[in-house]
Amino acid sequence: MELMMKRLYILMPLIFIFSCGQQSEMASVSGKISSPADYTAEEYYVGLYAIRTGENLDEPTAFAISKDGSFNLETKPGKYVLAAWAKGLQNVRMRILVTQNGERSQADISLEKQKVPVEISSVKVVGEFCDWNPAKAVEMKNDNGKWTLTDTKMLIEKREYAFIVNDQKHPIYDAVVENVELNKNRTTFQNIYTTGAIEFNTADFMTTEDIGSIAVTGQWSDFNDFMDEMDEFTKLYRETRAKNKGASIEIATENYNILNKKLDEIDTKFSGKYAQLVLAARIARLTFMHPVLKEVEPAFAGGITDTTLLGNVIAGANFAEFRETTDGLLEQIDVKSQMLDGGFVRTIAAIDDYLAEAPTAVANAGLATNYYSKKLLAMEELTSNKDLGGTVLFSIGWILTYKQKVEEAEAILLKIKEKYPQHSSVTRGTVDRALASLKMTIGTVAPLFAVETITGDSLKLSDFRGKFVFIDFWGTWCGPCRREIPHIIEMAHHFSPEKLQVVGLTTYDTLEKVKNYVATNNIPYPNALGPEAVTKAYGITAFPTTFLIDLDGHILAKNLSGGDLTKKIEEQIAAWEMKKNMSGRG
Repeated sequence: MELMMKRLYILMPLIFIFSCGQQSEMASVSGKISSPADYTAEEYYVGLYAIRTGENLDEPTAFAISKDGSFNLETKPGKYVLAAWAKGLQNVRMRILVTQNGERSQADISLEKQKVPVEISSVKVVGEFCDWNPAKAVEMKNDNGKWTLTDTKMLIEKREYAFIVNDQKHPIYDAVVENVELNKNRTTFQNIYTTGAIEFNTADFMTTEDIGSIAVTGQWSDFNDFMDEMDEFTKLYRETRAKNKGASIEIATENYNILNKKLDEIDTKFSGKYAQLVLAARIARLTFMHPVLKEVEPAFAGGITDTTLLGNVIAGANFAEFRETTDGLLEQIDVKSQMLDGGFVRTIAAIDDYLAEAPTAVANAGLATNYYSKKLLAMEELTSNKDLGGTVLFSIGWILTYKQKVEEAEAILLKIKEKYPQHSSVTRGTVDRALASLKMTIGTVAPLFAVETITGDSLKLSDFRGKFVFIDFWGTWCGPCRREIPHIIEMAHHFSPEKLQVVGLTTYDTLEKVKNYVATNNIPYPNALGPEAVTKAYGITAFPTTFLIDLDGHILAKNLSGGDLTKKIEEQIAAWEMKKNMSGRG
């Protein structure tokens, strides 16, 4: 997968993970929250959250506070996590599908008391007084099973606090604003402030596992079960993908068939009800598991594209079969389906990115290097699903931005802002970053910056005036970034420090992670945590992004990479020096 998507570098996080639809009509979910007979909650909290990877929830798309437990949430159609909780009660969550076909989704929610460990060795109080930092929490004293804190000078009356039991680390949130994250080994407790003392009584909480529940009625009542099956498929996909590395074409074909069979079984189990979601998974996951990739792999060996070999593969029968399969899947997409969030789009858009590496072979096959982009743009014209339409435009616009096709990219990015203003790429500011990136053209003055390196030294771009500077915007979390590091290290050793300076700026990283990575990989050039102001100034929308700056502080080249990085930079420098000499003679 990485080979064919070698230029589909990591997008700004969170752009494609928001899967709630953005159609114009609103839909709703209503129901009732109940609590144990011996416990009455003052308020119940319930919200809808976009489905995303991991346990954490993002900002709710719809949220309600209820005194009697009844609720009605209005939102745009799409796939969501429905979550409910109350102080002192375990939270519950379930993935649901909300549609706009006039059917009101109904959910009956049952909450149970929070659980405490049977064996309690310590209880601490955490709150505003210590910035909700568990490391600064205050110890409580055990008095026959009741843990008390009598010295309350640091506490503020009528404020919220929480208990930390047995030093279990956990996030703490204001339940009115954000979800209280709870699971089997992480529990938070809301205290009661009384007469200047705080008391934690284990008798107020359950000590046996008793999980609450959500029961959804209606046409899509089995959606969570479907998603459980898709989770199992994703697990199988990851295992199979790992087995494919270094495997023969025969093994790759076998693994491809196993995954296809699994999706067939899921589709059959749910009688085709979620056929569009199965189809989207088939496109997103299996396109880059196709056996033809084994023929493609050698073309990208060593980080240098062998365009002749790639062209031979594209001209071959196996690639023709791959294209026929992909085209057939795309023809089955219902562009008006409310279930689709566009997650498969970036996979298809990436195919054009490697077709462009062998334009002659593509032309001989009767194709165009934007073959799949045209198909996606046709979908965008027909769809009423705004999330799908926005994702199509952003995927294509981002690739054009990365390739610095300024006029084409700008037209598409501006179209997103006008036609899909609620798309996550717009609301999260990524389209604006991409537009800013288009202004960072060759010859533009590179924005100045000053940072502190991971070793504590001061680093200013202006200090390197009179040298060439290579800036790498990267992250330890970014696979393509990590694969480029050896090439950058090789290049840094090739040039003298007086000639060229390499600078690494990481984003979405911690100081500890970067220090460890730099030390482990013997990275010789300075690195720093890149401030958001710097990434905005340079219009960073993908990682890695690189800039080569000339002696006068102007951008000489962008996005140089690969196994021939040193050669590319030598050519850029030689051309710049020749131009400078020629102008000097004039």
